[in-house]
Amino acid sequence: MKLLTFHRNKLIFGIFAVIAVGFVVLASYPLLFDDKKTNNKNVNISNANQSSINNQIDTSVWQTYQSEELGFEMKYPPGWKVVLTDPEFMNGKQYGVVFIFQSNNQSYRLTITKIDNPLKLSSKELTIQSLKDDPSIRYESASEIYIGSYNAYALHRVFAIDEYDEQVLLTSGDRAYRFIYPSSGNNPNIPENEILFPIAEKMLSTFHSI
Repeated sequence: MKLLTFHRNKLIFGIFAVIAVGFVVLASYPLLFDDKKTNNKNVNISNANQSSINNQIDTSVWQTYQSEELGFEMKYPPGWKVVLTDPEFMNGKQYGVVFIFQSNNQSYRLTITKIDNPLKLSSKELTIQSLKDDPSIRYESASEIYIGSYNAYALHRVFAIDEYDEQVLLTSGDRAYRFIYPSSGNNPNIPENEILFPIAEKMLSTFHSI
């Protein structure tokens, strides 16, 4: 009898424990849901701040980089260095340039590479082709965007070794240009990317094929 009473009491205790845990979960759910909404709201605020920063950037004192070999010109801020990429010559032509901002022993890079586009594919078509050629590329999303007055196609938050990058492809006739620069948001090893990302976007808005 004592054993039966013990098991009955244990069963009753177990039922009350399950009910108590259920109440705790139900009580916590709205808080978790509100926190998720708050995080989304913070992301929206961050994007709005970046757009606001972009609109306030004054390009009147910026320098102009122009290259007949690469076939484009673009403005860049004082303090940024322009360096040709490692020599990759084809028929005597240089195929890349890097805009670098150095701060606190960290480098923020915007790389532009010229790509031959003999079939005159669109930006999206050429991007899809490059993804087929290199299926190891991982990214969070993709979209059609504008670089200045040009249609372009972007892969957002591409997974790199120690950071997330934006990879944008722009086509102009039988030429194409790939832009690579650090993404906005949480990005390891680039503490200033929230400020520098709008600057990079502004630089791209001045791009012009020549």
